[in-house]
Amino acid sequence: MSSVSLSTGTAVKTEAPLPVGLDNSYWRYLSYANEPEPLPTGMDKFYSDCIGWFASLKPRQTLYLREAAQ
Repeated sequence: MSSVSLSTGTAVKTEAPLPVGLDNSYWRYLSYANEPEPLPTGMDKFYSDCIGWFASLKPRQTLYLREAAQ
C-alpha cells in the first residue's frame, strides 16, 4: 500500500493496482504472507524428537518398497 497526501495534510492509503489479467480474489489470496507455525517447545519438542529418532531406525528400503507398492 502507498499513501497519498491530500492538500489538507492528511494521508490516504491506497492499494497498489492489480496486474492485468488476474482475478482480484486470486491475487489477494496470493498476496497474503503465510506465517510459519511456531516450533514445538517443552514436552511437545521431546515427543517430536523421539518420534523422529525412532522413525530413523526403520530401514529405508522398507519405506521405499511400501511407497512403490502404493
